[in-house]
Amino acid sequence: MNTQERVQELRRTFAAPGADTVQLLCERHLESDVAFTVVDADLGFNDVTYGELSVKSLQFAAALASLGIQRGDRVATLMGTSVELVVALLGIWRLGAVDVPLFTAFAPDAISSRLRASTAKLVICDAEQRSKLVPPGHVPNDASTPVIVAHGEAFGYDSSFAEMVQGRGAFSFLNADDGSLAAGGSVAIGGDGVLVERFTSEPTSSTRSVPLLLQSVASFASYQELALDVRDEDVFFNVADPDDAYGLYFALLGPMACGTRSIIVAAELSPAILWSVLHKFKVTNFAAESTVYLALRAASEPGSSARLRRASSVGVPLTPDVMEWGQESFGVEIKEHCGHAELGMSLEGQE
Repeated sequence: MNTQERVQELRRTFAAPGADTVQLLCERHLESDVAFTVVDADLGFNDVTYGELSVKSLQFAAALASLGIQRGDRVATLMGTSVELVVALLGIWRLGAVDVPLFTAFAPDAISSRLRASTAKLVICDAEQRSKLVPPGHVPNDASTPVIVAHGEAFGYDSSFAEMVQGRGAFSFLNADDGSLAAGGSVAIGGDGVLVERFTSEPTSSTRSVPLLLQSVASFASYQELALDVRDEDVFFNVADPDDAYGLYFALLGPMACGTRSIIVAAELSPAILWSVLHKFKVTNFAAESTVYLALRAASEPGSSARLRRASSVGVPLTPDVMEWGQESFGVEIKEHCGHAELGMSLEGQE
């Protein structure tokens, strides 16, 4: 199959009227295949399979449904990189609901304005982000927007993410008269269904949003395979944050759409951790913003290197001296994708 045929195949698959998000991103892959290798701050790791993601997201979706979430509802996520984020997204999409990703670096006012504009019915957040959802001088009450807390204790009216993925029964109570719920336990929204409502990342009160349709994921898979050249045998690591568009599209959605194993680091990133991950996990395909390469170069010691098959950069063009350093340090030329929009975002917002 040539490149054009592959692109057309992906577009047909993700634009189909009966397209099912969870089936396409998770359940069409072998249950035993590793979706993500999740690395912690101490370089301990856990391989998470598509089968595990399927089970946990089914349990989480049932819990969301018990809270009244249904097709078309907006659910905000204020979370860092983690397997809990992946489970949350798949759980949201099982119900045909829409994810509203919130940038974890935002201040409370910016978060509040986006929650109002999106009319989000629920927020899923990391414990360390919880305080940003409470206006100064206020305390949560039973009339507040419901909050699910991950990576920490849930208090008061909040719900615990960990408890919600322990199982809340089957999906039988969700069966709709119109047959919209698929037998596998997910709502098929079709290619023109909205997957994500992403707001602009400027840390202001601006509330301009961009809808991401399921059919747009075809372009992310194309970018994954053709621009980043990710192959089945690769150990792929895209360091971009999932609350940023590039991270959401090409560190999470792209790998899941293609069924390729990807590394995610559930810890605060630093040049030291990045170098350690590249070495320990024998990464062969590395993608990062140009600023990451600058940080790696600044923190590299004599002899610092990693043997890659592919290195990709997005953002501000790298200077010749950085490109030369990259060739020496990684054994390959860093491929720049400053114009990644034409592949990755060309379908975003189509009606």
